[in-house]
Amino acid sequence: MKSFSARIFATLATLGLGLAPAACGEKPSFKEQEVTDHRTNADSTVRKTPAIPIGGKGGVDDPAATKGGAPGASDDGATDAGPADAGTPGGDGDGGDASSTHQDGAPGAHGDNPSSGGDSSSTTNGRDPKDPNATGTNEGGLNFPTTVPANGTGEGTPNLPPRKTMAREQSFPADAQTNAEVTKALDDPYSTQTIALRRNATDRAKSLHQITRPLATDTFTQGTAGDAISESFDQVAGRLLDILVVIDDSYSMAEEQANLATKLAPLLSSVSTADWQIAVTTTDPNEPCLRALIKKSDTDIATKFKNAINAGVDHAHDKEMPILTAVKSLKGDCLTQPWIRKDSNISVLIVSDEDNCSYKGYDCVDNKGNYQPWAYADYLVNYLASIRDVGKTARVHGILWHPSQTHAQCPTGWVDDLGEHRAWYTSKAVDATGGTWGSICDADYSATLNNISKNILVTLNSKFMLQQAPDMSSLRVFVGAAEVTTGFTVTGRLLEFATPPADGAKITVTYRHGSTPTAKSFPLRFKPVADKLSVTVNGQLAQPSDYQVTINAADQSVDFFAYPADKAAIAVAYTRDVALNTQFALGEPARAGSLTVRVNGVATTDFTLQEATGVVTFPAAPAESATLDFAYTAVGSPVLIYPFAVDGAAPVDLAVFDADTGAPVKFTYAVRSVVIDPSEFVEGRRITFRYDNLARQDFSVELPNAPVLASVVVHGGQKDCVAPAVKVTGTTVAVDGCGFADDVTTVSVRYNFVAARYQAFTFTGDKLPASNAYQVWNVFVNGMPATGFTRTANVVSFDAPLAPGAVVKIQLIQDDN
Repeated sequence: MKSFSARIFATLATLGLGLAPAACGEKPSFKEQEVTDHRTNADSTVRKTPAIPIGGKGGVDDPAATKGGAPGASDDGATDAGPADAGTPGGDGDGGDASSTHQDGAPGAHGDNPSSGGDSSSTTNGRDPKDPNATGTNEGGLNFPTTVPANGTGEGTPNLPPRKTMAREQSFPADAQTNAEVTKALDDPYSTQTIALRRNATDRAKSLHQITRPLATDTFTQGTAGDAISESFDQVAGRLLDILVVIDDSYSMAEEQANLATKLAPLLSSVSTADWQIAVTTTDPNEPCLRALIKKSDTDIATKFKNAINAGVDHAHDKEMPILTAVKSLKGDCLTQPWIRKDSNISVLIVSDEDNCSYKGYDCVDNKGNYQPWAYADYLVNYLASIRDVGKTARVHGILWHPSQTHAQCPTGWVDDLGEHRAWYTSKAVDATGGTWGSICDADYSATLNNISKNILVTLNSKFMLQQAPDMSSLRVFVGAAEVTTGFTVTGRLLEFATPPADGAKITVTYRHGSTPTAKSFPLRFKPVADKLSVTVNGQLAQPSDYQVTINAADQSVDFFAYPADKAAIAVAYTRDVALNTQFALGEPARAGSLTVRVNGVATTDFTLQEATGVVTFPAAPAESATLDFAYTAVGSPVLIYPFAVDGAAPVDLAVFDADTGAPVKFTYAVRSVVIDPSEFVEGRRITFRYDNLARQDFSVELPNAPVLASVVVHGGQKDCVAPAVKVTGTTVAVDGCGFADDVTTVSVRYNFVAARYQAFTFTGDKLPASNAYQVWNVFVNGMPATGFTRTANVVSFDAPLAPGAVVKIQLIQDDN
């Protein structure tokens, strides 16, 4: 019978490689969960402690410790993971503040572990920033304004009130193991290894929030029927009428003065029954306030009027200022007493062949070229408004060269080298007060004066000012006992008759003022959440039985069953019915099956994940303002480099092909690694490495990678063989001791190998402490306090690779804010 080793022959077989979740072939991962009551969640990785006094036994840093020394012992000599027993740091122990890091290496090398989160600055030396003389340096970040003994016992005297802290822990594998299988057909010249192409992956934790619906308040004022008002007026004959005639007395006005001097009768034609008086002044500001004052009771009034108007011209006077002289005369400052009578109607008649202040105010400037106030019409209009109701009991009229007339239409209008002196400013005073004008160039002023007289009559007998602007639907007007419905107009507060009521008539007006429509229904600006709405009327909360909320597709309203009181202030406060979100974006692709979700702390599986975009969709929107916590594996860039060597050397006759189709795969080999061409990458694609089996003559299996000893299982026929029957030396697996049956011609070795080792670990998460904040860092390897590391901020870096399968735990104790 042939010996077993003689029957060994080489065959080509496929080796499968799978990825163990979060341990094999991926970056180290961590899990972090915040628990508010550590007494009922003792195994949580985040624990909040009640307030503990400062300076208890058990220092975190030992002054005798080497760089990255283990935490100080607690009371019973053992390091407790919880913050209550972590103790106060003792002495000047080095908590790890070195800034050096190790260069990233290719997978399999001792490169930094790529981890997420954390870009805090390095921690402080542990002294209180307010007390730099305090001893007890702790580079883990404790800041105590108290003296801590340097012997590391941590038995300093506390000077601070108790501190409430929380502890967080994160665990990381120190290496990434890949499972593999090598099959050896005895006496076959080739061995194979099959792997699945993968992407880089990083464990993530992210919190998002459901929207909080906005609030809105709509305010309304209920309408009112308004106030009932009744007013009475007496039509009185012989009203007081004060007329001021301002006549231009410059040397060009002799003909015009003569034209006006004989026209007293037309001026009084419509107002002769009034108690009138006529004052005459000129446009010369150097003249007295009045040239003459003619009263109705005087004798020979026509002659007095003629003499006052036709008093001659002044060849030395060429600066007409009718606006200024009119105001001077109305004020009567240069008289013994003012001539204007109380409660009289005032009419000002300006007669001139050029504009106020000559040419557009040209003659009314000071020595600096600034226009004086009386250059403008407002100077007269504003003064009249200060003593009368402009347009109603005071108006300005004019016989002038109106700006609407050309020189051909008014050939006697004054023109000189400055241009045409049309009455630009004077006519503005006429227009602003509702007065009447006629042309200075007319051969006879009678028609103009008749129109002016009629205009004055209107202000005397046909207009009545009401207390308020009436609501027109309620207005009633009576002349005597008879109601009139036509023959009058109302503009604002002014009641005006087309024909003045008869002398002595009594006019009565009744009306309502300030009425506005009343309503039961009040429209809302936005669609409300029906059960999140309140209504107040005049500051008092309305009962739900007083109203209903109507919501339609196009609008929404609050509808009262009875009319709220007149002028009631109504306020509707409500939450807007804004659609809640059903989709939340993680912001990056996420691996299928890796996502876990908590809504307000309660785990749920009622969601779907779109892997390529990282969008999470819920069939029903989470509650308003809900907090959503997501934990998942983020999928990154393709992994193209895979460590591969045989007995520490490059494999002989290496070929790479698709494990399912046999198609060749483009690759290069460098630095004991197979580099897959990017064009060949498809995540999850199975590819096979085939290489020369140099040990095919020995009854042993040569592995391309050093295995993790405890993981080696040799299968042959129906039998699995493990240590101690299996002997592993380096990458050689001797199977002679397995006692396989004589008919076994093929054996396979299943094992794990270290694909990558990590020496740097990043503690991630939100609310990491600032460099000057209270913080204690503890590091453990396989549950034991670690040595041989440095820490910079939230990154812990070991000086040398850790043993295969090691687990690093980083504990952070900080203020519970």
